[in-house]
Amino acid sequence: MNTNSYSASLVLGLASFSLALVIAGVQLYRRNQARGEADAPQDDMQFEKSTDHEEPIPAQDLPENREAHEKIYTNTPQRNLLLQYFLLVFVLAVPFWLFGGGKLPLPINLPVGALVTFVPVTAAAILYYRQSGFTGVKQLLKKAVDYQKIKNKNWYLPTLFLMPLIYVLSYAVMRLAGLPLPDPIQIPLLIVPIFFLMFFIGDAGEELGWSGYAIDPIQDRWGAFKASLILGVVWAIWHVIPFVQTGNPPMWIVWKSLSTVALRILIVWIYNNTGKSVFAVILFHDMVNVSEFLFPNYGSHLDPFVTGLITLLTAAIVIFGWGAKTLARYRYVSVSR
Repeated sequence: MNTNSYSASLVLGLASFSLALVIAGVQLYRRNQARGEADAPQDDMQFEKSTDHEEPIPAQDLPENREAHEKIYTNTPQRNLLLQYFLLVFVLAVPFWLFGGGKLPLPINLPVGALVTFVPVTAAAILYYRQSGFTGVKQLLKKAVDYQKIKNKNWYLPTLFLMPLIYVLSYAVMRLAGLPLPDPIQIPLLIVPIFFLMFFIGDAGEELGWSGYAIDPIQDRWGAFKASLILGVVWAIWHVIPFVQTGNPPMWIVWKSLSTVALRILIVWIYNNTGKSVFAVILFHDMVNVSEFLFPNYGSHLDPFVTGLITLLTAAIVIFGWGAKTLARYRYVSVSR
């Protein structure tokens, strides 16, 4: 069996397996929902009574009042919103995985399946619409430009420059270790503005879902670090098939996936320290992609083992310095945000 045939079979197998998991998850969700409604009718009645005169609150706009938050998230339908969201994200991604193996007409190695980047925001918009109609969808999309939440402008420094620094360090380590690097080196600086705009649009499609919809209820229950790991693992699994479609070997995919989990920790760190600004994490995610494809030559010689180790080390420093519970309380200096 040649490499193309093997990759196609692997993609088809992974997509079929994912679809089977989705179907099983939907059935489990319906069973649990029915059981929950049967077991706790009084709680639902009390919830409806307590919210008769209140405006509906989207699940992601976590209220500051703890009791109000618990009232929302202990209600059975609300508690299952995240499960619905993740199932919907994987269901909507299946067509991209099955039919997105061709290459996009770009100088970088991206499959047509990379357009799956718009699935997270699509899934979030569907659920917002079900809750609040078009008003909810508008509220979600406005998060892409919520830069006014960034009170401490110093946080633009790690948002914009941390990932370029990591990739520069990766290049230096590879050079010192004698790992394969291109000769001559090509760094397409003139195309940076195009990359920046292109990836900003695509990354908004992801982060409006991952950060604008999913992360707050997860970290409210489990804390920032555990929430980062949970969402990071989901994010990494969601990327596996595109990694396969671009013809990468298994160990490349393993290290890229570990790096993806570490990146989610850094994204939640940025998010929590910028007043929960989705705009900030879109910028950070944008710089991840721009930096990767500026790596010589168009990222073709990038070693995810080296970059992954540096990213994991950076995430470990963040966890130690800012605390696992919130990733936003610096241990040594009081930082105003």
